[in-house]
Order: sequence, then C-alpha cells, then structure tokens
Amino acid sequence: SNLLILDEPTNHLDIPSKQMLEQALSNYTGNALIVSHDRYFISKVANKIVEINDCELKVFNGNYEYYLSKKEKRN
Repeated sequence: SNLLILDEPTNHLDIPSKQMLEQALSNYTGNALIVSHDRYFISKVANKIVEINDCELKVFNGNYEYYLSKKEKRN
C-alpha cells in the first residue's frame, strides 16, 4: 500500500519548500501519517486527525478546523 510516514516534515524548511510539500501531499493519492506541531501545515494537508490523550485514541474525520470545533464543543 502507499503509505508515507512523516515526522515533523516542515522543520528546517523555508516557505517555498513548505508550499511545495503541501502541494505534493495534496496531490498524493496514498495515505500519509504525519506528526507535526505546524498547525498551519496540518490545516492545509490533513483530512483526518487522531488525538492521543491519556493512552486513548480519538479520531476526527475532518480537517484541523473541524477537529478544533469538536474539541471546543467537548470541553
């Protein structure tokens, strides 16, 4: 299967390189597991968010803004 695993992929990238990576991932037809603290990047490329909290996984089927809205309602 087509799976990319990326750990903090935007670290040490300049803005044009980040934009190229965003575009490449947007066009990628496989799956990608991305761990990142770059919220802007995640909002551009993610369509599913997995939150790990207190040894529990919570899956949010949507983009980063959807995740934030659901998290806000939960709290």
